[in-house]
Amino acid sequence: MISINDLTGIQKRIEVMACLNDLLTFRDDSKNLLSIISGYNYYSRQSPYDSSIVFSHIHATDDYKRDMFKDLRKIGCADEASIREKTGIYLWKPKYIIRDDQGDVLPELRIRDLRTDEYVPLDKFVKPLKEYPAYVNADGFLFAEDRGWQLDLPFISKSQVLMISQLFSEKSSHYSEDHWSDAYETPVLLFGYAVEEYVGELPDFVPAVRFILEENDNEISFIIRKNFEKLRNLSYYEELLQFGFKEKLCFGNKLFIEECVDGKR
Repeated sequence: MISINDLTGIQKRIEVMACLNDLLTFRDDSKNLLSIISGYNYYSRQSPYDSSIVFSHIHATDDYKRDMFKDLRKIGCADEASIREKTGIYLWKPKYIIRDDQGDVLPELRIRDLRTDEYVPLDKFVKPLKEYPAYVNADGFLFAEDRGWQLDLPFISKSQVLMISQLFSEKSSHYSEDHWSDAYETPVLLFGYAVEEYVGELPDFVPAVRFILEENDNEISFIIRKNFEKLRNLSYYEELLQFGFKEKLCFGNKLFIEECVDGKR
């Protein structure tokens, strides 16, 4: 798993991570948890494409990746694919699954309980944590660290984007009848600003803002929507700009944006 110390190209990486962790665990004047962001990712190399199509996954298995590539090849969208390893830091919802289809704990997933500052012994649990009394009221207090990967594709045409979005909606979630192996409940697909003119034709995609810091081939980024104006009114916003973060319009699948970015309960 990539460590923040591997991002040697980002001079102020420790300060950046401290700022993002503050936003992740932000509390109001009454000490109530009021996370401004839901998580962030970092990469040891940047995407080769600007305004790319992004399949972004945490704890996706090799079987999932195999099935996804098989279908992408069928529609002629795999040849230019670029895969990057990433580490994700984010708030974990107790309803999320912790094991794959074979019953194994998701690889390299670690969950820290902010109430005790201890890691959850995942090997002792089979069902999602919400099924256990100790974690029934843990929403907002579980902090996950996980390894994942991101697949970047260049924009080729409107028809390609429509085919990918249709494939994604049919196969990426385990709620779908004919899903890819080990599909997760809240998959991620992002389109860059280039699709703005025809986003209305995409099934259930909504706009959001991607904050991205790119420096010497390293990257740190996060997505925000509901709390964007709150962020702009905090001193952390100016800190992010001083670090070199840029704001970019993006469009994400509605389930991911509402559940994982907005933190919809």
